[in-house]
Amino acid sequence: MALKNKKLPLLRLLSIEALSSFVHEALMLLVPWYVIRTTGSALWTAAVGFAIMLPYIFGSTSGGVLVEKNGATKTILISESLQVAVLLMLASFMFNASHTIFICLAMFLSAFLNAQSRVARTSLMPIYSRLAKRTLQSANGAREAIIGVSAILGPLCAGVLAAFEEETFVVNILVLVYLGVFTLALSAYQKREYSRIEKSKINIKKSWRYISKRITLRRGMLFSLPLFIVNFSWESVLLPSYIKTNNFDTIFLGALGAAYGLGILSGALLYAFKGQNLKFKTALILNYLASITVLFIFFIPGYKFLVLGTVVLCGVPLGVFNAAAVTFVLTYTKDAFRNITLGLFASMCALVECVSVVLIGISIDVKDLGFTVLMLMGVFAFILLFVLALYKDRRKNSMIKL
Repeated sequence: MALKNKKLPLLRLLSIEALSSFVHEALMLLVPWYVIRTTGSALWTAAVGFAIMLPYIFGSTSGGVLVEKNGATKTILISESLQVAVLLMLASFMFNASHTIFICLAMFLSAFLNAQSRVARTSLMPIYSRLAKRTLQSANGAREAIIGVSAILGPLCAGVLAAFEEETFVVNILVLVYLGVFTLALSAYQKREYSRIEKSKINIKKSWRYISKRITLRRGMLFSLPLFIVNFSWESVLLPSYIKTNNFDTIFLGALGAAYGLGILSGALLYAFKGQNLKFKTALILNYLASITVLFIFFIPGYKFLVLGTVVLCGVPLGVFNAAAVTFVLTYTKDAFRNITLGLFASMCALVECVSVVLIGISIDVKDLGFTVLMLMGVFAFILLFVLALYKDRRKNSMIKL
């Protein structure tokens, strides 16, 4: 039976991405805020961030293995079905004012399932984009644009609702939204005849060897990793600490998250239409500059509109980079190695985020927010100079064009 609408699988996949991203973006703002409000500790807030990021280290890699074993649509269905149960468990813990350790456990499980589902969704992008007769750049650009919209609406809705209702009520609303993800995942699994992926005998060891032998892929992935130092810590530790330090409300916290999401959306749309002309190294360098610039907002708390504008502008390169990084890995990886390579790259990024969120939380508790921000700016400036030095003379450094 021929598929009448060949765009339908891609549209369904992007819809899953939209709803899933909306819920997880909202949770990443809501739960850390709940913890810092109830405990007053940046370290406990960092512990929640650590619990969220830790599963991505091994969950992303195991997701690639599960896709090889069970197929992408089945992996998505199983992950999203269990995700609904975990979100209900989180709501129960918050309603009963359980110890923060139980909140960390729920977020750990939620992140683990999301990591597996995300790898499975990413692995389907080349197949569904070809089926829909779209380039991989435009499909990934559309995906990042949808994530950008979710990054706007998720924090904004969570921040506004949290200002008027209990956090438990907001989580229950998010559970209802996630039922839509489950419905779409079930539909995708029922139509799996259009998304079969040939199983291969590739394992983690072979994929790691494959990456190590390809200098362009290896260096592109390596230079991307430092950008994830602040990526997750931004919403889970830095912004809640910034809001608490300056006695702002959750509406402004949501507005900051939404402003960053707006920048990401703009960058993703830019990449979707102009991505073919953009070099990966350009996206990389612009992101290091943006990472340094956006940290200046912590020193201008009294100028809210200036802060919001700066956050929007600095989110644009991130939106471009997110789409470019996925496209880069997919383009420079053979089909047989693609699933596990995506998982390994996601695991490496998660490892950086996991370590960073703990160190940033400790630094804020031991020193203060200002010291931590200055330290981060210094780290990014050093890495940027290092990357520029390597790219300056390609012949001496054997830098292959990215």
